[in-house]
Amino acid sequence: MPESLLELCERWHVDEALRRYPGLSLQPANGSEVRLRGEIEFIARYPEHSEIEDTYDIEIRIPKKFPGQLPTAVEVGGRIPKDFHTNFDKTLCLGSEVRQRLLLGKTPTLRVFLEKCLVPFLYGYS
Repeated sequence: MPESLLELCERWHVDEALRRYPGLSLQPANGSEVRLRGEIEFIARYPEHSEIEDTYDIEIRIPKKFPGQLPTAVEVGGRIPKDFHTNFDKTLCLGSEVRQRLLLGKTPTLRVFLEKCLVPFLYGYS
């Protein structure tokens, strides 16, 4: 029996991600994925680099088979040029699948995906 939206959100710890990034909200989606859309605001600092505070308008597409299939993200605010590390389908190139899986670790959640895969990409563009 397929999981309900509530069950998927619980398994992925979506509540954790929405508390950390309150500008995001669940959106209507098709039968194969769940979508979050809105502003993702972050403050990030990486070794030997400056701290950056920034905000992007993002759509995150989470396949119902996550973590078997990885989420994707599209910057919808028009800040990131389409030729800057984007895939043919306009999703952001967040690194290889192997790299993302290593970053997600043994307990992949949506918040871990956002913090370890998406925010570093946005920081790099900023």
